[in-house]
Amino acid sequence: MEDWQREFYKMLDEMTETVDEFVQSIIRDVGKAADEFVDFSEGIAEQIEQAIASEIDKFDEQLDDWVEPMLQAIAMLESALGHTTEPVSQTIEPILNEHAVCIGCRHYHGQSYNGVMFVCAMHPYGVADGDETCPDKETHPWIPKNNDFFDEN
Repeated sequence: MEDWQREFYKMLDEMTETVDEFVQSIIRDVGKAADEFVDFSEGIAEQIEQAIASEIDKFDEQLDDWVEPMLQAIAMLESALGHTTEPVSQTIEPILNEHAVCIGCRHYHGQSYNGVMFVCAMHPYGVADGDETCPDKETHPWIPKNNDFFDEN
């Protein structure tokens, strides 16, 4: 009776080895196929890149030629717009920033840097509290010298 059991276990061992060899050969074949596919796709990608690289470079140069003049025009427009609106900003912003003495002064800057207001180069923190005049004030040509334009009367 032990003879058939040994034969059965021997047959199971052989079948297991055969199945294991079969699975291992499939794994090797699939691995080789995957490697070949990767190599093939890399080759195709290189060919495509070589074929279109020069066209992409040409397009990039053309795009630079188109964009650069537009950026220059925008920068010039921004500068002109800033220069044009300077009298208005130097008239309104001092009121908003509570520096009424600075209304209309061409030196007024009125920007905040790290939470600190920079009023102008002559008076970085503004004129002293209580001063109603500024000795360095230069008005814009469109503002009357006596500042009647801003009187509340």
